[in-house]
Amino acid sequence: MEAFRARLKRDPEVEETLAQLARDNDEPSVRASTVRLLASMSTSQSQDLAEELLAAECRRSGPPRFALDILTNRIRPAKELMRDVLRTSNG
Repeated sequence: MEAFRARLKRDPEVEETLAQLARDNDEPSVRASTVRLLASMSTSQSQDLAEELLAAECRRSGPPRFALDILTNRIRPAKELMRDVLRTSNG
């Protein structure tokens, strides 16, 4: 993880590329994993991205969507994962 953290510091475009991947890919596990990864690296975009993707999940109609939580290796509601990132980054 330290190598990845160093890469993010050296090359800010990597963070933007990952954020764009989450925005462009509608797969809940891809979105949640990307947000969780960025949040674990304390990146500047993680909270904004989590807010954006949580709002997108809340606007969706139909049953809740589930995603793999890369930190716990459990399947959880996608909304819950985004809320976890927001709770963590807000203190």
